[in-house]
Amino acid sequence: MANGVFHTGYGITINLNLPDLGHPDHPGLLDEILQPVDERDRDLLECLDHHAGRVCRSEHADKSPWMFVSARRKHGRLVLVASHLPVTHKATPEESARHRAMKERIARCAEQHGLSAQDDDAESPDDELTFTGEAIDPTCRYGEETRTRSDPRTRRDRPDATGLCTFGQVPASLFARPRTSPTLNITAAQRQAAADQFRCPTWEIGPCSRCGAPIHRYGDRSVHACNPCRAALLSR
Repeated sequence: MANGVFHTGYGITINLNLPDLGHPDHPGLLDEILQPVDERDRDLLECLDHHAGRVCRSEHADKSPWMFVSARRKHGRLVLVASHLPVTHKATPEESARHRAMKERIARCAEQHGLSAQDDDAESPDDELTFTGEAIDPTCRYGEETRTRSDPRTRRDRPDATGLCTFGQVPASLFARPRTSPTLNITAAQRQAAADQFRCPTWEIGPCSRCGAPIHRYGDRSVHACNPCRAALLSR
């Protein structure tokens, strides 16, 4: 957003911080610059940086160096600001007619419900414009308003604070070999002996989850660890 624009029709610089826009000899200037874009020349208002021959920030994005003026609330006050128009075609008469018809339908619907509708998306009619009297900032500020934050939370508490982290050195723990479950490496005779000991079928014999000794691991009344390992865990 900017606080000044160049009027290509009159060849003058407009200061949006002054009640007379810096040109008391043009009493109807405010109404003129507040016209909808489809009812005036699209290139009527120009970015000051672009007019001075400097690189306008909007040229690096999907915006044009041409501007429109609107009333916006800034720091609790209603002020005039200039914003860049998108790079797009000028509205055709048919499109303009459809737009006006839509606004008229909205106004009629509002009146039927006891409300009033404005022709444009303005602030409350009870609000008054504030003119700070500040000098024009000739530097294009396109894109800076998108970095303004009003969220009271600290940045680490907001969702946009999350992301990937880059470490200068990979922690050694990431290279640690993961612990694998013990396997049972016994002969068929040893498996049969274990089955006889625990009084269960041979297919229910498996390794202790800690030391790998053969135990009644599967089926009814099975356990996950042998007696010595369970005793060691309980003694901790």
